Amino acid sequence: MEIQKKNNIDLSIVIPTFNGSRYMQALYARLNTELHRLGRNYECIFVIDGSRDDTVHILESIGKQDNRIVIAKFDRNYGQHSAIHAGIRISQGEIVVVLNDDMVGCIGELERFINEIDKGKEVIFGWRLSRTNISCVRKMISFFINFFISLLIGIRIHDAGCGFKCFKKKVICEGRSHLELISRLKKYKFRELKIRCFESSESRYNFVKCIKLFFAIITSMFRKDTLKYHLE
Repeated sequence: MEIQKKNNIDLSIVIPTFNGSRYMQALYARLNTELHRLGRNYECIFVIDGSRDDTVHILESIGKQDNRIVIAKFDRNYGQHSAIHAGIRISQGEIVVVLNDDMVGCIGELERFINEIDKGKEVIFGWRLSRTNISCVRKMISFFINFFISLLIGIRIHDAGCGFKCFKKKVICEGRSHLELISRLKKYKFRELKIRCFESSESRYNFVKCIKLFFAIITSMFRKDTLKYHLE
């Protein structure tokens, strides 16, 4: 997939989506309002991870009205992390924000994340609070996963699985996968920002997916495999 180079892009918003058509209109409207208020030259990169719903058609309709929308499509479902990696690779902004498609209510937090980068931070992770859409068991599992990862990398991290992250582009491009960044956090000026969690009421991550995420992060620390996918 060839992406036409744009001039003076300050900010790239990377959004992986799988069957997320119900979020697209509201997500775009909130992003458009907030980014216009911030006055940044930006692009929004939607990576469609083999969706089988109307996501493609909705985004193509939006893209006809807004040339800041970039649409990348996978030929099949490769998973969220491959979608994020692809979006980062084709991004052109000096600052990259990664955002889940169901985090519409978190758009207002963008300014806080970007301001931290402007102040000299290199990596910002979201730390979700008030997560009423998950069980106590899930919360315990997440706690132990984050605690174990913290022990391995030598720096405290409370919410490695949060879909809201912000980086300097030069930092995220140093590894073969964005997941490797977690193992290198001690090298960078890192901060977590607490955010109120306004994700969809039904969490997409069950127990099995939490465990898979954990092993994907651990594997990225010790192996240098590149995430594999094929963009249409």
